[in-house]
Amino acid sequence: MNSPAQAIKLSIASRLDFVSEVGSTISTWCRELGMDDEQSFQIEVCTVEAVNNSIIHAYQNKPNGQVFIECAVHNNDMHDSKLISIKVSDKGQAMTQVIPDKLVSENSESGRGWYIMKQWTDSVYYSSIDGMNTTTLEKSIELK
Repeated sequence: MNSPAQAIKLSIASRLDFVSEVGSTISTWCRELGMDDEQSFQIEVCTVEAVNNSIIHAYQNKPNGQVFIECAVHNNDMHDSKLISIKVSDKGQAMTQVIPDKLVSENSESGRGWYIMKQWTDSVYYSSIDGMNTTTLEKSIELK
């Protein structure tokens, strides 16, 4: 993967009332890159879902943590497209469950965010290394 053509970094306290600002910032960034409305919406929703997971699950809704968001655009040498990479990291409790490949139940309160992220991105990775938990989302897109 090549160096990012454009990137942004955000950091918020682990409070759900800050998530809408993250969504708004991501949406603006996507549009400035030239994404269409559908692509922009999908990237925004996936990022917000990953941030919500950090706040709700890693920090158990406690406001004393930090959530870090890194977004970058990379040249995709294999195709005539760009690779969007979003990393959402926290230092909360690591995830112990396996990420579901499908929606367990439409009525389930848990797992829907992962399902959406898997449907709207090309890949979703989760890692926990040295106390830093990271969800990485990648999506190839055509920019205008």
